[in-house]
Amino acid sequence: MKLGQQVISKKGYGTITAILTKSTGYVEVTLDNGSKIKTMAFLLTDIDGNPVKKAPKQKEAPKLTPLQSLTRVLTVNVYELHYGRNESSWKIVEDITTRTLTHANHFPNKPFAELVANICNTVLERGKCSEKQAYYIAKFAIDNGVEK
Repeated sequence: MKLGQQVISKKGYGTITAILTKSTGYVEVTLDNGSKIKTMAFLLTDIDGNPVKKAPKQKEAPKLTPLQSLTRVLTVNVYELHYGRNESSWKIVEDITTRTLTHANHFPNKPFAELVANICNTVLERGKCSEKQAYYIAKFAIDNGVEK
């Protein structure tokens, strides 16, 4: 990528007339018809068909832990339910929450199990689930082997 380099863009042949940001490769190209465009250098090729600059590498999505994954499943499905995007959303939430509630009821004298049972009952009664409630349900479910 250098000034005066002949390039090919989606809009035709041209010449790099300004390097706006060297680090990201944002350049100004004057096309053969006289118009100017601003574009990223990795979208351009030289006259031989080679890229002017390599495209940036895509970052990999971070891996979610089972706890993060189940928490997301609960919160996303409740969100979709309330905004009418997915009719089966409540079934997913209800299934996970009911199984977790059943399991939590087997530990009546443990404070965390009682808290989770209360949260499950609230979620099932109200049809709503905050992210914090989803976290507690998911935490109990995963720690106690309640499968999704």
